[in-house]
Amino acid sequence: MTATGQVHFVHIGLAKTGSSFLQTTVFPAHPRLRIFGTHGHARELDTHIERLWREEVGVLDMRRWSSAWARRFFELLATQGAGDRLVGISNERLAGHFVTGHNAFAVADRLHEALGPVRVFMVFRHPLAYLSSMYNQMVKQGSADSLASILADVINYPGAGIAVRLDYRSLYDYYRRVFGAEQVLALPQEMMRREPGRFFELLFGFLRVEGLGPEALIPHQDARSYSRENPSFSALSCALMRFLNYLGANRRRSRHVLTRLERRVIHRLFPAPSRVSMATVRRAAPALAERLCPESYALWEGELARYNYQFT
Repeated sequence: MTATGQVHFVHIGLAKTGSSFLQTTVFPAHPRLRIFGTHGHARELDTHIERLWREEVGVLDMRRWSSAWARRFFELLATQGAGDRLVGISNERLAGHFVTGHNAFAVADRLHEALGPVRVFMVFRHPLAYLSSMYNQMVKQGSADSLASILADVINYPGAGIAVRLDYRSLYDYYRRVFGAEQVLALPQEMMRREPGRFFELLFGFLRVEGLGPEALIPHQDARSYSRENPSFSALSCALMRFLNYLGANRRRSRHVLTRLERRVIHRLFPAPSRVSMATVRRAAPALAERLCPESYALWEGELARYNYQFT
């Protein structure tokens, strides 16, 4: 039996690492898990998680951080329909800003204050692949800037903070210090895509629940569907969307039309995804390029060592 009114684990949902797939397909399929912050009730939780972000701004601001408030909130949340299931929280906002990582470390401290030494897991992705997907998402949301101009802007948002978001080792080590080394698990997004069986074996083993067979996770028995809830545009669609943003076209309508064209036509004729090369990073942001080195991303040992990130 599990303790009622208690959150047992937290998923720090770094953007563009398969979080949507975990939230919409994996977690709901497991009979022993009760996850809050997934798409079904993320809107309700978001306003409360925002308090984890906030700086101290004054005694009259009722939205300021309070560890006592947070404990009461999460205890109440954990009693809602959990039964004897393990209660978890999964939300992208827990990782800080999706481009800059702003407040990611403050959230770690406040989560520990509110929840104690619960189990924490996160998924990382090759930094160059993350940059590609991040920029693609920014274009979907209306940006008309080139990636090179964003990377080169080391003073203004968001360029100044991208290096913080890509500093996986610091975030991982910080959570291990705050929650305890045995309480934190990091897994590569590439393993979710290439070896989903092993990925979920490690994840469910860490959460101390039984595993699920592939038939429970993938309706069409297609391993390629893992982590594809919000696929990136191809290079052509990304360029078209950026051009429409530059012209001031309606973002939602443009994205909707391009998404339909992407699925029906563009991806079949021009399937090449939008990718960021190391050469692009070196030209636009030499200081960032210096930080992207194998030594900074040697996060795994043993059987996972083949997923340590290399740069060419």
